[in-house]
Amino acid sequence: MIRAAMPSVPSLDASALASRGGSWRCTVAADAFVRLASVVEVGEVEVDLRFALDDHGRPHATGVCRLVAKVCCCRCLREAPVDVAGRIDARVVASEAEVQALMPELDAVVGDGAMPITELVEDDLLMSLPEIACKDRDTCPHAPIGNDNPAGRDDDESQQPFAALAVLKGERAGR
Repeated sequence: MIRAAMPSVPSLDASALASRGGSWRCTVAADAFVRLASVVEVGEVEVDLRFALDDHGRPHATGVCRLVAKVCCCRCLREAPVDVAGRIDARVVASEAEVQALMPELDAVVGDGAMPITELVEDDLLMSLPEIACKDRDTCPHAPIGNDNPAGRDDDESQQPFAALAVLKGERAGR
């Protein structure tokens, strides 16, 4: 049997890092993020995290993860690269029951000992993806030139699509 090579996913121990006030920085290949890679095309993800213990002795991870994703533009239907930054602010707990007890007030993930970095940041990356690539329809770099007004109408006329009906109705009344 031939097995596909699994991506190498860096792991970290949030408890150990938090107990000494450590930080963790790395670049992770996009194929390590299975759900993210199924949604958008991504090259790499940069992760920069700081760890501390919260008031209840739980590991608390804060930081940011960054990537450039290809997202579809709603105007030209082409993919455009978009800078995405996901903010991380999560507690690392030992069980799903603890997660349920903390949420929705605090974000929490289950992690006991070494955990893949993807488990800590992938949800935040997915939620940080924009719905559209071009922030402003009027500045889309791929927008059709000169096709905004294909009938050659002036702006007032194009903003009143039923104006022609009023003219026809007036002509009909004058007969």
